[in-house]
Amino acid sequence: MNATKSDTAETAIEQIHEEGWCVIEGVIPDDKVVTIGEEILDTSRRNSVKNNPKGHTSAPGFINHCQSFTPYITNPQVMDVVDSLLGKYARISFTTATVNESKNDRGVWHSDWPFNANNVGHLIAPYPTEAIFHLTSLWFFTPFNEKNGGTLLRPRSHKLPTNPTQKGEEANSLKSYPDEIQAVGSAGSVLIMNSQLWHARAVNNTDEARIAVAIRFAPWWLNLDLLIPKSEERKQIAIERNLAEKEQSHVTPEVYNQLPKNVKPLYRHWVQSG
Repeated sequence: MNATKSDTAETAIEQIHEEGWCVIEGVIPDDKVVTIGEEILDTSRRNSVKNNPKGHTSAPGFINHCQSFTPYITNPQVMDVVDSLLGKYARISFTTATVNESKNDRGVWHSDWPFNANNVGHLIAPYPTEAIFHLTSLWFFTPFNEKNGGTLLRPRSHKLPTNPTQKGEEANSLKSYPDEIQAVGSAGSVLIMNSQLWHARAVNNTDEARIAVAIRFAPWWLNLDLLIPKSEERKQIAIERNLAEKEQSHVTPEVYNQLPKNVKPLYRHWVQSG
């Protein structure tokens, strides 16, 4: 089974509440998505972090390296969903290019920060299953399908009080579930999911890279300081407890000043000072 598109913001919001995910089609125009995708692929390969799993390219803090996709971040359909689920004044917590190269390794089942027990500042299970604390969005710059590694999802797993990264669960599980599906959609679509939803990186069995940018949204009240390199919160929670998370670099003033006016509020907290 595949995860397919949602037609309206209202339908998308309902689907996220019930199933944990939705796909919104046509966010990035057809005449732009290929060119932007090519830039993202080249830039992500040049700025990928080391020690990635085989065939997986990941470039955190990607906003500093590439801004061609930023005019579309505040697409009304996307922001209607974000504002409805997180309230006004949501902020972007992570911006990461994520590319499944050909024949990449499959990923493990997990939930994203702040539910992943391997990450900094995670919530302790069991956690609430009604409130939404964080949203993960994947922006498709190539089609997502079963062949090229469309993200694996477990619908309704956001209603479980734990996830495979927690002790006592099937940590780092590579198993298959009868209810698992794959996210599919055309280039230019956006997958939005409750970050508590169980998901995993799928294998790309084609000869072409599957290109995406992961943009995560947090409510205004969620503490993001522990994601900042060398912050006191990070020093206390990450280093002392030997936990890891890809750092989110400050946004340089030069990059911030070039962002579209309606995108700046989403990144203002990341602007480097001094």
